[in-house]
Amino acid sequence: MLDAYQIRAGRALLGVTQQELASAAGISVASLNNIERNIAKPRAATLKMLKQVFFNAGLSFEQNETFQSLYFNRFGRPGSYDAALTYEQLTHYFNPDSLLKIKRIIFFTFDLTDKTDIEIGIVIETSRRVILLDHMKFSFQYAPRIELLGNAMLQIFTLYGEQTYLSTQHVKNIHQLKVDELLAFLDANDYQKMRHPQQLFAQLPNWQEKMRLLLNIPDHPIKRLYALLEHLIDD
Repeated sequence: MLDAYQIRAGRALLGVTQQELASAAGISVASLNNIERNIAKPRAATLKMLKQVFFNAGLSFEQNETFQSLYFNRFGRPGSYDAALTYEQLTHYFNPDSLLKIKRIIFFTFDLTDKTDIEIGIVIETSRRVILLDHMKFSFQYAPRIELLGNAMLQIFTLYGEQTYLSTQHVKNIHQLKVDELLAFLDANDYQKMRHPQQLFAQLPNWQEKMRLLLNIPDHPIKRLYALLEHLIDD
C-alpha cells in the first residue's frame, strides 16, 4: 500500500493539487491532507483507490525491504479486447476529474496489414503524457465496438469538443511501429479541427451505407451523437 511520502511524491510528479487528487479519488481534501501529513491512518480501500488513480495517470510504485521506487510512464498504450474493460478504461480517461488534464484528443485511421479493414484509433495528449488507443478494434466490423465508439464520442464531444482533432494521414501497419516511430509520426502529422464524426467516418469504406443502418437503430449511441451535434449546431 502507499504511504504518505509516496502520495506526496506522486502528486508532485504529476503536478496536481490536493483538490484535484482528492476529487479523482472521491475523498475530501481534509482527508487527503491528513494522509499526506501522516497524521491519519487511512482505510485500505482509500489507499487502493489512490493507487488506482495514480496508475490511471501513468504512475506505478514498487518497493521491497530495501528500496521504494516511483515510475512515470509518459507514453501509454493499453491493450484491451474486452468491451466492458475497454469502456471502463475510456471512462477513466475522459472523466474531467481524472488527473490526465487533457489538452487534445486526436482521431485517426489505421490498418494492421494492407489486407485488413480500416480501424479507428485515438490519441489522448495530456499535459505530461501521451496515450495511444489502437488496440480497441474500433471499426464498422464489430457491432459492440461501434456502440463503444459512439459512447466514447458522446463523452468526448460533450466535454472536449474544442479539443478534438482529426489526423489527415492514414497509418499503415501500426502495430509494427516502435514507440519512437509512433511519436515521430504524431509530431509530424497534420491535424484539423473535428467538428463532426462524419469527417472521420468518411475515411472508412462503405461508410454511408453503414451509417444509414446505424441511424435507423433506436437509441443507438451513434444516432444520439448525431442528434447531440445537430442540437449544438442549431444552438
